[in-house]
Formats: sequence, structure tokens, C-alpha cells
Amino acid sequence: MRLLPAAAGMWTAALAAAPLMQPHNTRILITVAAVLVCSVGGMALAAWMAHVTRNHAAFARRAATVLMLALAGLLLGAMAAVTHTAMRAADPVYAASAQGAALGIYRVRTTAPALRANDREADCAVDVTVEQAVLDGVQQSAHASATLQASGRVCAMIEQGARYTVHGTAQRAAWDTARVILTAHTATMHEAAMPWWHGIETLRARFFAVTARLDDQGRVLVPGVTLGLLGQDILTGARVDETYARQLEERCKQAGIMHVMAVSGGHYALIARLCTIIGALARLPRGVLAMLRLATAGMLTMLLVPGQSVTRALVMGVFAVGYALCKRPCQTMHALCWTTMFALLTDPTRAANFGFALSCSAVCGIAMMMPRIQAWCARWMPRGAAQALAMTVSAQVFTLPVQILISPQVPLWSIPANLMVAPFTDLATITGLLACLCATVCPPVAPMFATVASWCTRPIALAAGLFGTADDGCIPWAQGARVCCSCSARSPSALPCSSHCTTCTPSSSWSAAGAGAGGCTPCIQWTPHAGGGGRRPPCSWTYHGATARSEHACGLSNDTATLNIWQHTTHPAASSSAAATNTSTASPHGATPVNGLTPTRTAN
Repeated sequence: MRLLPAAAGMWTAALAAAPLMQPHNTRILITVAAVLVCSVGGMALAAWMAHVTRNHAAFARRAATVLMLALAGLLLGAMAAVTHTAMRAADPVYAASAQGAALGIYRVRTTAPALRANDREADCAVDVTVEQAVLDGVQQSAHASATLQASGRVCAMIEQGARYTVHGTAQRAAWDTARVILTAHTATMHEAAMPWWHGIETLRARFFAVTARLDDQGRVLVPGVTLGLLGQDILTGARVDETYARQLEERCKQAGIMHVMAVSGGHYALIARLCTIIGALARLPRGVLAMLRLATAGMLTMLLVPGQSVTRALVMGVFAVGYALCKRPCQTMHALCWTTMFALLTDPTRAANFGFALSCSAVCGIAMMMPRIQAWCARWMPRGAAQALAMTVSAQVFTLPVQILISPQVPLWSIPANLMVAPFTDLATITGLLACLCATVCPPVAPMFATVASWCTRPIALAAGLFGTADDGCIPWAQGARVCCSCSARSPSALPCSSHCTTCTPSSSWSAAGAGAGGCTPCIQWTPHAGGGGRRPPCSWTYHGATARSEHACGLSNDTATLNIWQHTTHPAASSSAAATNTSTASPHGATPVNGLTPTRTAN
């Protein structure tokens, strides 16, 4: 726990600097970092002076220690953010893409397997590192991370670890201005992948061929539980039913069990436990067992799809091996703090990554709350059930704030759903990994293990259908204090304050006469469809008057889009509510204007 203030301070500095990590914001970033460091340094000095001059010596000494650790973390995080911003500003690819579409020749190295692209204009997408760029006839070295989008034959030749010469355009992503999208017009392989990467690609391809023989839920969930790659994202093989796959994914999110389809520390824990059992049976020395655990962890990392949670789990696994070599018990919180600081020092943008935040918060909750909850629950239930419940509750409590940031709603049935799938997740992971290994070593046995893994993932689909489709499965989370104030001023026929509500900013042409009590801006609301459970309306209506960041689920291509009140005349409840609360005339497009804002129809 002593390193927790330092890790928290470093994360705070990196997260505060995330919006400022642009080349033109370097001075502002340095100023903000200096203010943060000086503020915490002043508090630490005040605590130390209290220790010297007053009688609260013990408390002041502890407070000064905590503040000094937080100050060190803030300083390291700010330095890492400034360095990262300076390096990004000096990168020619990043600088050229900020000016628009930069046509050139790029030398790239793939760092992940090729996945099916979500963009209709491309067939595949793969994460790459741009190592060299020829822009305007000038060859320059680069080190920018980008997403390569390609079509046709280019997708068939992409392998992880290989180097390619790509002729195409580099530009910023519409949904993330810090992300570089490299669209390939033509590509040639410059350097083939190393033999081990070629073997990993062959192993994955044969495993995907085995899972293609399963039923729909097995084709979607077995690759996800095993390698962290859902079946609909696999580039090779027959396509999965998109409607069923997206519906299953959405239900898993609503039920709060989406994490079972992503790789986390559970894979590494299972591998470490298996190595420990083998070492105990074979009576291996401590050093040999440590080397075995490191080798298996490295091979597993190569096999899995790269991600921030994989990075966190790998580094913590290395720390666990170090503890074992030093003959000391593994300290989860200590290893987590060191892992967090190491990860943020190497890449400060991880502080704003939801996957990394979810992974770290789940481990933090398990390390801090699980022992006490398990001890309390063990009085009333069997030990195995108490352990499963304690792990689920502690992880859910600490990850809930991050989940709300991702989607403003609270899943009510996440704990029962996680308890339902927990007994089957480990078995599905083990049998899936065995099927992946046997797909190359012993192909006739691979379908048997894949079928067992599919049987184990069936409870996951069942829990998603049971808890993810309930009308009361989620409580929408109000966004901002003004929402509560504005919702309380609405008529009784409107949705309650817990409904999806977004505040709008009055424009110069909009009268503020409809503002709620206390000067609060009326929130943007819609009447839910019959049986819709208050979900978001379709994206076929756009109302001018306020701007908000676009949502990827609506398929909007711009970074900002005009969003306002959503209502449609085909729903009688919406029309009657609008007629009762507004005096303006109906729109010629057939939608009812609300709060004096005139709707315009746009295509989906």
C-alpha cells in the first residue's frame, strides 16, 4: 500500500495531461504539470512543518510521507507526459497527418494480427508501427503507432511481425484525433516475419478453422474466451452471423459479463498454476520452475491478441516470478503499483485507456476488498461460493466507475451473471487453449476440446440472454448535476431523472424561457418506444442547436455532430407529450419540435 499514492499520483498526472498531449499544447502541458507538482509539494511541506512545530507528529509524519510519494508520482507522470508529447510532435507521420491526408510511402511493422475492419471502405485493419516515411520526396525516420486499413489481396498477405512497404495516405481518425489511420492503396512485403511469428499465425488459423465447425455461440465465444478475439472479428474463414454476434455482444455488455470475452490475468494465473503443479510433480528446482513460468507466459503473450490488459497481466506475472525466486509471498498490491508506474512511464496514454483502467481497477479491488468480504461470507456459505462471491463483488465495485464512464448505466444483474458464468470460464479457457495447441500438434483431438469449450461457453450465452434482455437490467446514470436539477423541473409525463438525459447549451437564437427552475438548462429527453425500456432512439433524426461528441454506435463519421431532442410522430406518447409541453408548430418533416428547436432529417 505504500506505493499506492505514487501510482495514483502518476496516473493523475498522465490522465490530466491526456487532453493536452498535442504538439501545440506543449507549453500548456508544462504549465499544468508545474502547477500540480507545486501544489502537492506545498501540501507536503505544510504537513512536514506541522510535524516539526505542533504536537500531531505521528499523523503529520504519515501525511507528509503520503504527500511526498504522491508528489514523486506526479513529477514522474508529468515528465513522462511531456516527453511523450515532445516525441510525438517530432514524429513526421504524426505531424503530417495533423494537416490532413498525407500521401506517401510508409515502411511499417505489424504488431498485431489482422482483424475484420468495421469501416465499410476497408476489409481488414491491423495495428502497425511506422518506422520510415517518404513524404514529399523526403525520407524520414518515424516511430508512430497507426492502424493500417487495407482491402483485397493486401489483407491476405498480412502477418504479425512482418514489415511492409505501403503506398497510401495517413490521416487522423474521426473518432480519435490522436489516432493515425493509414489507408493502403498498394502494399508489398519488405521483410518476412520471424519463424516463431509465422508459427503463431499458423496456429491461430488452424484454431479458427476448428472453431468454425461449432454452433453460432461457440464460433463467437470460444475464440473470445481463448484468445480475446470474438468470432465476428476473425478475418479468415466463414463469416459469423453479424446480427446474432452483435446482439450477443450487446447482451453481454448489458449483463456485465463482457470481461469474460477479453483476455485478463485469469489466463496467466491458470498457466502459472499449471506450471506449479508440473514443477511439484517433477520436483523441479525453484530456478527451473521460474524459467518454465516465464517461458509459458511469453508464449501465451505471443499467442494472445495484444492489448493493455495483456500487458498488465504479463508484467504482474513477471513480478510474481520474481517474488517466487526471492522466496517471498506474492504481494498483489505491490506488484500492481509497480506495474502501473512502469506502464505509464513507457506510455502515458495508457492512463486514458479503458481496457487498462478496467484491468487495474479490478485487480486493485480484488487485492483490497476480497479477503475481508471472503472472510465475512465464509461464515454463511461454503468456502468456494464465498471466494467466488467476494471476487465478483470486489472487482465489480472498483470497476463500476470506469464502466459508467464507458456507458452511463449501472448493470443491476452483473453480480448474479458473473456468479453464473464463473464456474465455466476457467474450464472454457483451458479447453480452448488445448484445442488451439492440438489444432497443430494433434488435429483429430482439437475438435473434441473445442466442443467441450463450446459447451462451457453456452452458460455465458444463457446468462447474457437471461440478464442482458431484462427491462430492469440497467439503471441509466444521469450525467452531471444540471441533469438532476433540470429533470426535477420537467412534467410528470417526462422520463425520470435516471433516464438517458443530456443537457443542451442554448444558442443565441434559442430563447431561454423554457429553462428549468434555478436557471438550469432543460435536459434533452425522448419518450421511450413501446417496450423499448427507455433506450436510445435511432439516429435518423438530428436536431440543430447544440453540439456534442458523436457516438460510434450511431455510425457518425465526424468528431462532432449536432444532437438535441429526439422524438418522432409515429409514437403517440411522444406526440402527446410534445404537444402538451410545446407551443411551436410541427415540422414539415413530420417530427415535433421541442423547446423551440426545429428538427432536420438526416440519413442513417
